[in-house]
Amino acid sequence: MYFLYFFFSLFGTLLAAPPGLFHGTSVVIIPSNETSDPGNSTILAANFFCYMGEKGYFSFGWWIPPSLSANTSHCVPTSHTFHWYEHAHLQSCTPSSCTYITQNYPVRIPSHAKGIPLPPNPVDYTIKALDIGNGDYGKMAVSYIDDADTELRVYGIGTREILGGEKCREALGTLEWVLQRWKPDLGFELVDICGEERGFGGSGLEGGGSQQFLGQL
Repeated sequence: MYFLYFFFSLFGTLLAAPPGLFHGTSVVIIPSNETSDPGNSTILAANFFCYMGEKGYFSFGWWIPPSLSANTSHCVPTSHTFHWYEHAHLQSCTPSSCTYITQNYPVRIPSHAKGIPLPPNPVDYTIKALDIGNGDYGKMAVSYIDDADTELRVYGIGTREILGGEKCREALGTLEWVLQRWKPDLGFELVDICGEERGFGGSGLEGGGSQQFLGQL
């Protein structure tokens, strides 16, 4: 049986000390439990907006068909017709990766993402940042979860665009709307950071120690 969890909407491309907000895309790969043939893996894509803080992240987004003709015109920061929202708490870090515990809340499930059972409880996952060159285009991250209790085996890889100004404020407003409507327990407060230019550092851990963390995805 395949298990899919929406945490791979957030793929861990950020390194941050200050809070920030980004628009991300990711590819989610669910290996087959019946064969090792990679061609039998289930593949989905995600488009999302994410607030990243020192203690965790908060996001909303959409499942997108993984195709050349996929329509993403509806993936805008003011939309309330997203497929899910999600939040996570930072658990621990090593010099090269970090682990979060994530809870996803489906709001609506599109036809191309139906038929895959979801674990009802939060799941730990690991994120590792990469810098494979070519400027910002080479900054990405790989994420994975390997959970024996739920048999959840998922991999993800993604990229992101740091937001500022109007788009940042719009995405933050939608996240505040989610807080008011569903009242998730984030464990941290949203800070209005959209009036400032915020960077997320490079793709390698800066400063060392577990206080520097990889952000999600």
